Amino acid sequence: MTKKTRKKTTWQKIRKFFNDIHLWVGLISGIVVILICFSGTIYTYNTELREWASPHLHNVQIPAHEKRIPVDELIPNIAERSKGTVTAIGIPADPSRTYQFTVRVEGDGSRFGTTYYVNPYNGEVTGTSNEKTKTGEFMQTMFSLHRWLLLDKIEKPLFGELPNRQLGSYISGAATLLFTLGVLTGLVIWFPQKLRTWRQGLTIKWKAGWKRINHDLHNSLAFYSLIFLFLMGITGPQWSFPWYRTGLQKTLGTYKEQPRERNGSGHGGGAPRQANAEKNGRDGKQNAGQEGNSNEQEAEDESRLLPSANY
Repeated sequence: MTKKTRKKTTWQKIRKFFNDIHLWVGLISGIVVILICFSGTIYTYNTELREWASPHLHNVQIPAHEKRIPVDELIPNIAERSKGTVTAIGIPADPSRTYQFTVRVEGDGSRFGTTYYVNPYNGEVTGTSNEKTKTGEFMQTMFSLHRWLLLDKIEKPLFGELPNRQLGSYISGAATLLFTLGVLTGLVIWFPQKLRTWRQGLTIKWKAGWKRINHDLHNSLAFYSLIFLFLMGITGPQWSFPWYRTGLQKTLGTYKEQPRERNGSGHGGGAPRQANAEKNGRDGKQNAGQEGNSNEQEAEDESRLLPSANY
């Protein structure tokens, strides 16, 4: 006597469909997303680690009864010393920290130029962003892994004439989009067939077998972190795809036409920008990302948090 197969309900079919999507997008994007999250977490402390490795660039002793020299008095000295043009100035709120002058020299192929760190009390240059440290090299690697999966380290294009840096960016962006799809499908399959048992998705049965514990950990922890995972997923691809960045900004109502660059300065002109951190109590850390090569300089461009004004 054959056993009758119970017909699946509509919800079971839908849940099975979303479960398959959730499984496959997770398998495809998982390794890439882990590398992106790992390197991004470490790079979060880029400024702190760099300052720890090179304290002489950022910290000074405050002399007794001394006042900081106005920055406009130091600009000619920096320009003469560097043989270039001062394009940006960082003024920290903390009086024990150095001024930062960004300088571009004619023929300099870097994205933003060189940062000069200056003692605000005697005008002495304590160093420049061209100084190399093991910590700086490590953070460069983390940034490269986060943005381009280290493909920018390979000179010869791997895919036609597409630059490896762009290829790595496309891969990381696509993996993040798949990750976001996994988050949304995971939310759908989290809901049980019988809604009255929804509380089971928020608890972990520690006395059960390892398979059940693993399932509960995935189920409950993913639910609690859902909003953070979703925000990470929808904002990440904007660094990989210009069309996505434009669409996201228009959706959020933050889109602005970008001014065309002139003289290769990347700032829409040659006028120095003064990031006056004293207005909001911040210490001008935005310039710390300029140490090292163009990887950090691009990171600093993308994560510029402080307001700027024409000097």
